[in-house]
Amino acid sequence: MFINQLRLFTQKYGKINLSSLFLAILVASAIFPLQAQSQVSQVEITQALTDTQKQDIKKQAEEFIELLGKNKSSQARAILAKKLQKNWTPEQIQALWEAEVISQFGPFQKVIRSKAIDIINADVVKVTTQFAKGSENILVTFNKNQEVIAVNWPSNKSVEKIAEAFVNDIVAKDYARARGYLSPALKTEFFAENIEKSWTNLLERTGPFQKILAIQHQPGGTIAATNVVIMKIQFEKVTDNLFIFFNQDKQIVNVDFPE
Repeated sequence: MFINQLRLFTQKYGKINLSSLFLAILVASAIFPLQAQSQVSQVEITQALTDTQKQDIKKQAEEFIELLGKNKSSQARAILAKKLQKNWTPEQIQALWEAEVISQFGPFQKVIRSKAIDIINADVVKVTTQFAKGSENILVTFNKNQEVIAVNWPSNKSVEKIAEAFVNDIVAKDYARARGYLSPALKTEFFAENIEKSWTNLLERTGPFQKILAIQHQPGGTIAATNVVIMKIQFEKVTDNLFIFFNQDKQIVNVDFPE
């Protein structure tokens, strides 16, 4: 049944890199199972965090969110890994917090609780936070050196809007902001410079970006929860499709650039 669905999908939307599709499905099913109810699924790893380490990263994550909530973006920035600090000024952090969080959920009120979760190559703290319009979970990702390398906000936007924002940020060369739409697992491996390199390599083949012609959403089926957004993009030399794969939490788990 799945192969037939895949054939219908490719017939309807044209050429697709099948290896990338299967990779995205494997990533989504391994890290974000269909049964997952939270934004991050737990994965058994050989070296789990000690209780002390869990308390340490929970404390850092809660402090980070509280500083953002109190508009102390300079102090919040100091908690980020140095690799991220070079991409974000305090003003940019504050603007992002207001645009992506406060505008959706209202003013910050307090941190309710936090929970440390082990994922592949990283550790995530789910910080349940109270806003004026209700409570939301914010994910703060740490590398194995216990440095903050990513934050994932909840979003009430559609995957089509997120995909469009992702591409527009890349076109504007705001690669750090584009990275924000990736899943916590992808963020452990992909940073702003990786996104920039992939996009630059693409433009060498296609010529400069011109415009987005169409956006289509293919919901995930019963076998894989991966949602696919197909963006028809006009470049200077060619018009082709960009495939962006999302998990159930509207986080990007893979991007298939045209070849």
